[in-house]
Amino acid sequence: MTLNTSSRPAPLFGILSLILSPLGLLVVIFFAIIPEASQILKPRFAQGLLFALLAVGLCSSIVGIVRKERSKLSVYGLATTLGIIGLLALFFNSLDD
Repeated sequence: MTLNTSSRPAPLFGILSLILSPLGLLVVIFFAIIPEASQILKPRFAQGLLFALLAVGLCSSIVGIVRKERSKLSVYGLATTLGIIGLLALFFNSLDD
């Protein structure tokens, strides 16, 4: 017996939640490593883009969980996003010392 996988929709929100949050970190790392990038765009833009990507990643993982997508990608995306937010909070908290 074979499963008909073509009738199952792709877990779009789970995939988005796994991609967008780490993409935000990559944008910030890009702006931190390459000094020419901060001359082209302001660092506030990178910070706003990071928070926007984290927010969209968080929202898409919650939507994927609520819609009960067939795979656990939304749960992994939620865990990834919360982990990244926790690490960023720990990093920014350590800067106050």
